[in-house]
Amino acid sequence: MVISEKPHVWGMIIDGVRSPSVSTETYEDINPSTGEMLALVPRGIATDIDRAVEAARRAFEEKAW
Repeated sequence: MVISEKPHVWGMIIDGVRSPSVSTETYEDINPSTGEMLALVPRGIATDIDRAVEAARRAFEEKAW
């Protein structure tokens, strides 16, 4: 009997926190050596990019890292 497992959906890590993409779209992360799907990855959109850039800018300017 084959048990179908639901693939894991990874979140984006923005500002040190794993969070979902604003978009609900995903793509398959494939292991190139086996062709096996490892996970579903959020397909980031412009809003996600803006959040990531703002977080990176804040980290750079605070120099806390």
